[in-house]
Amino acid sequence: MRNYEDFLSLVIAVALQLQKSINKNENENENENENENENKNENKNENENKNENEALAKAISEAFAKAFAQAFASAKADQDAKQESEQKAEQKSEQESEQESEQKIFIQVKNGNAHVDY
Repeated sequence: MRNYEDFLSLVIAVALQLQKSINKNENENENENENENENKNENKNENENKNENEALAKAISEAFAKAFAQAFASAKADQDAKQESEQKAEQKSEQESEQESEQKIFIQVKNGNAHVDY
């Protein structure tokens, strides 16, 4: 009977050890699954952050391009207005100079002075 009891004790010990190994493996598998899920969530968060950063960079780039275009258009308009103003001033100066010359000629002719300077 002793051998039977020893054998039964051995079988129970092996069964307990086997159950302990099974539980340990299940826990390790659960931990691995949790780690994989955490990694997936981290990757998902990283991708979301990357997409948000790319969208923000695009918005900043578009805003900068728009501001630059507006500044360039404003500077061009200012330059055009300045050139137009300078041209008008030059034309006015030329007209005044011509009128002044014509007046001198008219005055000289009116006074009977035959000599005309141009």
